[in-house]
Amino acid sequence: MAAQIEVIRGDDSIALVTIDGLSREVLLRAARMTGSGFDADTLVLSFETLASVNDPDDVAAAMAGDERAQARLNINPITGRVYEHGEMQDVVDNHDALAKGWVTEQVTIVGVNRVGDVQMACLPYHYAGGGKHLMWDEPKPAFGESVGYIPDALAAGMQAPSASQLYGVVFPEQALDRDKRDIATVKYLQNNRIGAAILFADADQQDRLRALRRNGFRHF
Repeated sequence: MAAQIEVIRGDDSIALVTIDGLSREVLLRAARMTGSGFDADTLVLSFETLASVNDPDDVAAAMAGDERAQARLNINPITGRVYEHGEMQDVVDNHDALAKGWVTEQVTIVGVNRVGDVQMACLPYHYAGGGKHLMWDEPKPAFGESVGYIPDALAAGMQAPSASQLYGVVFPEQALDRDKRDIATVKYLQNNRIGAAILFADADQQDRLRALRRNGFRHF
């Protein structure tokens, strides 16, 4: 499953990185390189996933600390137990879980900054008109999803020193400017098969645009 990491530096989105898969190793490598190489202040990961459809009252009670309500969340109707790895896809494939309303498809968004703050959003959707039209449903609380290996891997990646800090210490008289570091980071991501990246530049950033063109980047 492909996922995307948006790289934010200051108030600007400066890169979008596509990674192939969400294994802990892939995500950790991608987070470390994007966080450090791009001098990121925030990384925002988005990916498509399946999610259990829970009773709204149980979700509200669980978020308020009700342990019995928490125990009723994310239950596999076939087994009567909490979903194990791979079971949600199985009930979709073999038990028509989407049509029965047991499971929904959603886009999950996870944002982590340098301080380690985590914010999440879950945006469920469904297809109408015989599968021709994508329809967004009401956003839902991200209870129980703000912890786990995905936000942990992003936070760990953001704890690494930025490239500007490292390069300034090791080569204080040869420090690369940010545009060149961004380009070097993209090449590293691609050469090491971590992911493919798009670099963003505003029309008035002529120096950055020239640097991108000199290094073979096409301007859209």
